[in-house]
Amino acid sequence: MVMEDAPSIEFSLSREGEDDLAQQFVLKLGAAAPVRIGRAPGNDIAVANNRAISQYHCELWLKQLDGSATPQLCARDLSTNGTGLQLPGSLDAVNLVKQVDTVVPDGSTLVVPVMLKADQTDSDRKKFKVTISRAPEAADSKVQVREESEEEKDEEPNGKADDDDEEAANDEDEDNKEDDQGAREQFANLLQDEPGVSGETTYEEAREMLGDKPAWNAVADDVRRECFETFVSFLKSVEEKSNKKRKKKKSKKDKKDKDDDDDKEKKKKSKKDKEDKDDNDGEDNSEDKDDSPGKKRSKRGHHDSKDHRKGRRNHRSSSEGGDRHRHKRSRH
Repeated sequence: MVMEDAPSIEFSLSREGEDDLAQQFVLKLGAAAPVRIGRAPGNDIAVANNRAISQYHCELWLKQLDGSATPQLCARDLSTNGTGLQLPGSLDAVNLVKQVDTVVPDGSTLVVPVMLKADQTDSDRKKFKVTISRAPEAADSKVQVREESEEEKDEEPNGKADDDDEEAANDEDEDNKEDDQGAREQFANLLQDEPGVSGETTYEEAREMLGDKPAWNAVADDVRRECFETFVSFLKSVEEKSNKKRKKKKSKKDKKDKDDDDDKEKKKKSKKDKEDKDDNDGEDNSEDKDDSPGKKRSKRGHHDSKDHRKGRRNHRSSSEGGDRHRHKRSRH
């Protein structure tokens, strides 16, 4: 039971671009029920037809945190795909730690979800601006307190409310399993279709190449890293096998080329040796013919005939000379 004089806070949540449709809420310190945002119809702010948003995505409580003098408005993430908190004056949202209460300053914006499905765009993120109209120290006991209704209290003993929550949670788990599997497959396809990703690619290099792709942001960082490491390890294994096969094929080709060259060299040498042998055999046969007895006799007969003819010519000349000498003497 919440005491009537317990500190309370009054604030509003307005969707981006719909400030005139802001919803007003009051929370009291120690209240049994928070202000909830999610996909289920029972939420204070229900966001339908967005599977990236959990059934109960996040909650807002008034909490007295350690070290704080006054209670503060806090957000708690319950989701699968995360809740972001964009502080006043900041362009970026920080991710809330799941199941941890985080202070929400006046003028902040809650972003749900942080991670989108592969087929979603930034427009599928819902942004709720928080405007605190009455801080805890200014609240009085007459302000309406956001507590569980009498109907909710009556339903709890027979377990109906708990059963509804459990059924919604089970449905969400099934949806998330299907979505996670689909997101993993799309992320794997993204890696597979990127020619720049190899077995040597680091996670940081892949993020630079693919960080702006929807399929990259459709999975949680830890899941993305796990899938990436698995994929790169597989690629590296395939590349190593391919390199071994290529080296083996090259080695086989080099050996064949060397064997072919050796065979050609052997054939060339064998042919040259045969030609040299044939030439040597031809010279030996020619010398044998020149030195045969018949050839020697023929040569000797030829020289004898020449000498005989030469002697006859000399004899004739000598005879003619003697006749001419005798003729001169007879004239005198």
